[in-house]
Amino acid sequence: MSLAVLNQVYDETRRLAIAGSNLAAGDFRLTKLVEPLEKSAAKAPVFGQVAASIQRLVDAPADESAQALLDLSSLVSAILYTQGQTTISGDLEPIATSSLGTQTTQVSAKLMKPLIEALTSTGSGRMETIREAYDQGAFADLRIINLAVAALDDTYPELADFVADRILPGYGRAIVPLIAEDIDIKGRSGNVRRLRTLYRLDPQAARPLVLEAFENGSKEMRIAALGCLGDSDDDLPHLHDQAKARSKEVRRVALERLARFDDDKTIAIYSAALKSKDLELAAIPVSQNRSHALAEVARETVRQQATDLLESKTRSKLGPALVRFHTLLLTLQERSDGPTLELLQWLFSQHTALTALKGTPVSGADVVQ
Repeated sequence: MSLAVLNQVYDETRRLAIAGSNLAAGDFRLTKLVEPLEKSAAKAPVFGQVAASIQRLVDAPADESAQALLDLSSLVSAILYTQGQTTISGDLEPIATSSLGTQTTQVSAKLMKPLIEALTSTGSGRMETIREAYDQGAFADLRIINLAVAALDDTYPELADFVADRILPGYGRAIVPLIAEDIDIKGRSGNVRRLRTLYRLDPQAARPLVLEAFENGSKEMRIAALGCLGDSDDDLPHLHDQAKARSKEVRRVALERLARFDDDKTIAIYSAALKSKDLELAAIPVSQNRSHALAEVARETVRQQATDLLESKTRSKLGPALVRFHTLLLTLQERSDGPTLELLQWLFSQHTALTALKGTPVSGADVVQ
């Protein structure tokens, strides 16, 4: 109780130091503290000294009030200082920290000023300024981190994407809290970049937010969240469902994220896509998938398309079929297994016949190339 009264005295002396010591005469806020301090003096005489100092201050004439206020303030501050706590109870635990890499604050004002203006203003020329600053290592300066994170919401998409893809990953997981605190799952553009950047920096920490955005976010956020799924087998049901979505963009993302899986349902989805309008969406993911069964499906689909073309009775106006064949060949990219090489060698042996096929925008010569 006595320490609480002392703190009140300390607050009142600060108030009078600002307002003026001449206002202390008869001050009722100080006067009401005298009695409880005098009662405490029975156990600790120092409280009696504080009560006496208060009384001298409220009774002091104007020309002596400054010295009386200084005496009271010094006495109370000294007592409170001796009562200060410098330790806490409990076991010592390490503080969680994250490295920011080789950060520095040695960037010159000549470089820093235009960079800050580029990050906080609008108008042309900013992108070039930011690129040059990035090349010179200016973003290693700790003073730029908050501005760099805020640039995710920049109205110029190319600038915001550059910050998200090139600059922020260099800071590592230490900036995850800065990114996470402002994400709105109902938002667009800047929030989409925040979610993707958060997932890139710390997939485990981002997962709850990714799942929430996938279930309840805006259309843009749901697509971004879908692009973050696929690192766990638990995501398979979501990806399988979205691979059949009405939106082409959603199907594209789902097919891309399924590339690491080789379960039967995934193979069936890819096999169907190779024979449908989704071929262009599935071709590259199929080439990245390591399933032997899917590789055989891709080879058989390529072989059948080639056979149909070579046996065609016409040699012109084959544009759509050649486009399809050209796209199917993408499914064999980066495959070096024997059956694939054998198929490609057979196709190339047919180069004369293939070159004779004409079409727009793809011709047989493009297929051979």
